[in-house]
Amino acid sequence: MNNKTLLLIFLFFVLSYLVFSRFMNNRAVPPFDTMLIKVDTARISSIGISPQKGQAYTLHHTQGQWIVSNGQLSLPAQTDRLLIILNQLDTIQTFELMSNRAVDWEQYGVGKGQGTRITIYLEDGQKEDFLIGKTDFDPVLQKSIAYLRLAGQNEVFAVNGFLPFQLERHFNDFRNNTLLDRLLNRLPAELEYRSLD
Repeated sequence: MNNKTLLLIFLFFVLSYLVFSRFMNNRAVPPFDTMLIKVDTARISSIGISPQKGQAYTLHHTQGQWIVSNGQLSLPAQTDRLLIILNQLDTIQTFELMSNRAVDWEQYGVGKGQGTRITIYLEDGQKEDFLIGKTDFDPVLQKSIAYLRLAGQNEVFAVNGFLPFQLERHFNDFRNNTLLDRLLNRLPAELEYRSLD
């Protein structure tokens, strides 16, 4: 090969690279914010959870500890389960806008009387309010997805799908069972009965 041919091949690759990189930089940007729920988990004062089935309850952060309350009982909350929820809230990622019409809500499990409603209150009074609906498996993404709708909005979004499994817990799932566990561990292994006869 002569130098002229090598120069043409080199220019072809440089030009191809420039066209490809310009195309990649001008890709369509999603028409929505991929981080719908923006919460500084260190500033959360309470989380209200209203599951579709079961009783609503609230997790309050008071004097350095978390309390779970269902309106009748207020008990210390299990911090390990709470940390999982806080971590999940911090990592909600939106994949796709599924619908922007209220008539489609039921299909995604975020209509009236459906889904789990989450209300997050921050120390300064701000709040996030949203519904988590059905879960599905997306064969294209090869991921579990859930459907989320912000309260007061029509849009339904597909989000990472492990959040519902953590948020669909009930009041008793957050109760601290340490005392009960200690009492059960102190029970004798066996009992012996002797009659005085």
